[in-house]
Amino acid sequence: MDYFDFLAYLIMSGVQEKLVAELGQKMIELFERGIENPDRFASLTKLSKVEAMRIVANYNKDLPTATLRAFTQALEREDEQLNKLFENAFGKREGLSNIANNIANNAAIGMSEIMRRQNIALADTQADIWYRVTAEAILRDQSGEARKDVIERAVRQLARNSLTTIDYKSGRQTQIDSAIKRHVFTQANQARNRLLFYRMDEWECDLVFTSAHYGARPDHAEWQGKVYSRSGKSKKYPSLVEATGYGTVTGLCGANCRHTMTPYVEGYSKLPNTDYSSQERLTGLSSDEYYKATQKQRRLERDIRQTKREIKALEDMGLDATKEKRNLRKQQAKVRRHVKQNKLVRDYDRERLWGVRSSRGYKSGKLIVRQSGATLETIISEYGNIEGMIDLEAEEIYEKIRNRNRVKEIKAVAKHSKLTEEEVGKIFNHVFITEHWISELDGSGLELRPFYADMPMAESWERLRTGINIQEHDILMLKHELLELEYMKKGMSTNAAHELANEKYNYQLAVKEWENNGNR
Repeated sequence: MDYFDFLAYLIMSGVQEKLVAELGQKMIELFERGIENPDRFASLTKLSKVEAMRIVANYNKDLPTATLRAFTQALEREDEQLNKLFENAFGKREGLSNIANNIANNAAIGMSEIMRRQNIALADTQADIWYRVTAEAILRDQSGEARKDVIERAVRQLARNSLTTIDYKSGRQTQIDSAIKRHVFTQANQARNRLLFYRMDEWECDLVFTSAHYGARPDHAEWQGKVYSRSGKSKKYPSLVEATGYGTVTGLCGANCRHTMTPYVEGYSKLPNTDYSSQERLTGLSSDEYYKATQKQRRLERDIRQTKREIKALEDMGLDATKEKRNLRKQQAKVRRHVKQNKLVRDYDRERLWGVRSSRGYKSGKLIVRQSGATLETIISEYGNIEGMIDLEAEEIYEKIRNRNRVKEIKAVAKHSKLTEEEVGKIFNHVFITEHWISELDGSGLELRPFYADMPMAESWERLRTGINIQEHDILMLKHELLELEYMKKGMSTNAAHELANEKYNYQLAVKEWENNGNR
C-alpha cells in the first residue's frame, strides 16, 4: 500500500469512523423511541437533526489535528526521499528550505474543511433518511404489520444508508467512505505534487517520469512509464499537461488515479518496466482485462461491506441477522471465485467495515488493528500514530515470502532449524497460504482468509531462512505452529488450537521476554 493511500485509512478509521458510528447508533436509538411513541414523531424529527449536528460539531473540532498529523508524517517521508534522489544525482546542496511542513499544513486545512462540509451533509442526510424510514415504519406498525418485521425492515434501511450523503440539488448519492478516500487522495496528490515541483525548481529540474503498473486504466496506460517536460519547452520530451491531462479530473493525478511522478535525471534515472508479458502469462489476462477484473472486485467488496453493516445494525438491536449472514457467506464465496479465476489478490482491508464499532474491533475510539498467528492479537493504537496501525511492513514481508521459490524457502528453513522439510512445508502452508476461519477485525463474524501478518513472526522466519542471528524463540515459533496445526486437524478451532499450543510453546511470551531484554 502506498504511504499516501494509508492516509485515507488513518483518517477514516480514526475520527471519521467514530463519527459515522455514533451517528448511526443515534439514528437507530431515535427510531426505537419513535416506533414506541408515535405521538412523539414530530418532536423526534426535530431532535434527529439537532442530535446529528451536535455529534458532527463535536467531531469536527478534532479534524485539523488528526489530518495535520497524518499529512505531516507522509510529506516528511516524501521530502526525505526526494532530497535523497537529488543528492545522489547532483551531490549535496546547502540552503534547502524546510517547505514540507508548510505544504502539509495547507493540505490538512483543506482536507479538514472538505470533511467539515462532508460531515454536515452526512448529518443532514441521516436526519432526512431517519424521517422517511421512521414515518414508514410507524404507518406499517399501526396498520397491523408484525412489529418485529417492521423494526427489522427499518433497521436494514438505516444501516444501508448509514454512510450515505445526498446532494439535494443534483439528487446524487455518495458513500461517505468512498468520498473521504477520494478527497484524501485528491488533497494528498496536490500536496505531494506541490512539494515535488517546489524541490524540482530548487534543483532546476524540468523533467519527470510517470509510474507504471499492470492493470492501469486503459486511457492512462497510454502515457504511463514515460518522460515528460513540466514546462513543455523540451524538444526531446512531450509536454506533461498535454500528454497526460495533468491538472484535469480524468488525467494524471486526477480522480482515482494512483499514478505518481518522479524527477527524471538523464543518465541517472531508470524508467519503470512497461513490459507486462510475464504478468499476462501468469494471469492469462491482458492489462486492460486485468483492469476490468479488478473493477469488478471493487464492486464485490462494496457489497460485502454493505452486508456487514446490516448485520452489525441488526445484531446491535438484538434482531435476527441469519439471512444477512447467509448472504455474506455467498458474497465472500463469490469474491473467492472471482479472485481465483482471474489470479487476483484478495484485499481483505477493502472488505473490512469503516464506520462501525464492535466489542472486538473498536474500543473507546481506539482501533484494534492486527491479528497474528492463529488468534486475535489486539494491538491498540491511538489514531494518527503510524506505528502500531495495520502492519504494512509485515504484510509486505509476508507477500515476498509467498512469492519466493517455495522449494528453496522450505529447504533453507529446514536446514537452519533442524526440522524436516516435510514439517517446514506444513508450517509454511499453515502460516502463509492456507485460509482459516478467523475473527474479523471489524467484529462482523468469522472470515475464511490467511492469517494476518505479524512482524515478530516475519522476522523469525527471515532469520531462519538466512541462518543469520537465529534466536531460540524463532525455533519455538515453528514448533508452536506445527503443534497448533496438529490440534486443528483434530477439529479444534484456530483460537482453541492456538491457546493449547501456547501451553507448551508460547511464542508470543518468548518474544516479549526477548524484547524486554533490550533486543529487537
